[in-house]
Amino acid sequence: MEDDQEDILSRGETAASDLDFDWIILALLIIFHRLILLGAIHWFAVHRAAQENLKLSFRAEGTFLPH
Repeated sequence: MEDDQEDILSRGETAASDLDFDWIILALLIIFHRLILLGAIHWFAVHRAAQENLKLSFRAEGTFLPH
């Protein structure tokens, strides 16, 4: 009986830590969404240009923090 209670508590602690991890990842995505989008667009544009044998120069300026 005692082992069952410890197992239930262990699963609950794991679920709580997984939820904390999810919130941390979500917060990082919200904070750095512009950088992630710019990186994805850059990768896609360079990939497509290389398929067409074109040389692509990509430059983004500014801050990653919102005003």
